Amino acid sequence: VSNRTDKVNYHWSLGYVDRKGIIVGDDYKNLRTRLNLDSKITSFLTVGMNANFAIRDESSQPVTWEAMAKNSPYASNNLDNLESLYRYYVAGDKSTTNPLYAREYRDQTKKYYSLNANLYAKIQLPFGIEYQMNYTPYLQWYHKFYHQLADSEVETQGGTSERQHDIKSHWTVDNIIRWKKEFNNEHNLELTLLANAEKKETWSTIASTYDFNPSDVLGHHNLASGLNPTNQSSDTYWTGDALMARIFYSFQNKYMLTASVRRDGYSAFGVNNKRATFPSVALGYVFTSEKFMEGINHWLNYGKLRFSWGQNGNRDIGQYAALSNMKTNPLTYIGPDGTVYTSTYIYVNTMANNNLRWERTESYNLGLDFDLWSQKLTGTLELFKRKREGLLATSSAVIPGTVGASMPQENINSDETFGWEISLGHHNRVANID
Repeated sequence: VSNRTDKVNYHWSLGYVDRKGIIVGDDYKNLRTRLNLDSKITSFLTVGMNANFAIRDESSQPVTWEAMAKNSPYASNNLDNLESLYRYYVAGDKSTTNPLYAREYRDQTKKYYSLNANLYAKIQLPFGIEYQMNYTPYLQWYHKFYHQLADSEVETQGGTSERQHDIKSHWTVDNIIRWKKEFNNEHNLELTLLANAEKKETWSTIASTYDFNPSDVLGHHNLASGLNPTNQSSDTYWTGDALMARIFYSFQNKYMLTASVRRDGYSAFGVNNKRATFPSVALGYVFTSEKFMEGINHWLNYGKLRFSWGQNGNRDIGQYAALSNMKTNPLTYIGPDGTVYTSTYIYVNTMANNNLRWERTESYNLGLDFDLWSQKLTGTLELFKRKREGLLATSSAVIPGTVGASMPQENINSDETFGWEISLGHHNRVANID
C-alpha cells in the first residue's frame, strides 16, 4: 500500500513465507512488515521513518541426513508400529537408525522477533545549512524451548529440557550538519559535521534440567519436575561515541581536496585510552581537463590522478578485554562439627590492562583512473601501502604462579603490507537490434 501527496509519502508492505524443504522437517516460516513514511511538516522541517518488524520461526526439526545416507534403500520404516523392535535401529544393530525417529520424541519452539528502524528529521537552516538527526534502534527477542521425551530410545537421562531467552538492544543517534556553497561557478565547498552516540546491551538466560520425576509429560513447561536443574546467565553492555569534521573543496571540478578528522570513543578500551583521533587527506587531479591535453582527448577521454593518506581504528575486541576476568569455582570444606559444606569462590583469572588502546591502521594510496577510446577501455591502477600498529596479543612474559592470573591482552604487535592492483574494463556495442 502506497500513496503520495505534496506533503506526505508513505509505503507499507506485508509478507509471509512458508517454505517446505526437500528434507522432511526442513521448514521455514517468516512474517515481515515494513513501513516507510516521509512527511514535510513545514517548508523547513521534514520528518520520516523507515521501520521493519519480522517474526522468524525456526521450530521445525529436519531429519538427520547422515542417517538417511547410511540406510539401505530397502530399509523399512516401522515408526508407527509401537511393538516393532526396529522402530529406531532399522537393521537391528546400531550402525543404521531411522532418520524420522528422533523428531517424533522432541518438542521444540524456536522463534526470533526483530524490530529495526530509522527515525529522522531534517531542518533547513539559514545560509544553506541543513541539520539532520537520525535515531536508529534495533531490538531482537529470541526464545527457544526444547524437550526430549524420556521414553525415547535415544534418551538416557530420563527426559531433557531447556528454556532459553535472549534480548538484544542497540541504538545509534547521529547529529549531522551539512553546508554546500558554490562561488563564481568555479569553486565548490562542502562541510560536514557529525556527533554520534551508540549503546548496546544484551541479556541471556538459559535454564535446563533432566531426569524428570514422576513424569516428563509437561516437558519444558514444567522444569521444576526435573531433578537436576542448572541455570546460566550472561549480560553485556558497551557504549561508543564519535565526533567528525570533513571538508571538500574543488576548483573547476578539476582540482579536488578532501580532509577529515574523527574522534572516536569506545567503552571496551582501557580507562587511559577510551578515545583516539584519526585524520585523513585525499587529493584529486583531473588532468584531462587541462587545455594542453586537448590534442589527445580524442583517444584519452578521461584521466584522473588520486592520492590519499589516512588513519582509522579497529574496535573489534572483546567487550571486557581491558578488565579483569573473574571466574568462580566450587569449594567444599568441613566445619568444626564435621559437617560438609559446599560453596563457591571468585578469583581473578586475567589481569586488567588500563592502557589497552585502539588498533591503528595508516594507509597510503596512489591511483590513476582512465577512459580510452570512448569507454572501449577503462581501468584503474592502484599503488598502496598499509601499516597496522597496536595489534592485540598476549605477552609471552612469565609471571609467578602465586599471582593466580594470566597476562592480559596488550597492543604489542604490528604489520605492514604494500602492493599494486590494476583493473580493466571494456564497453562496446556489437550491433543495433530493432
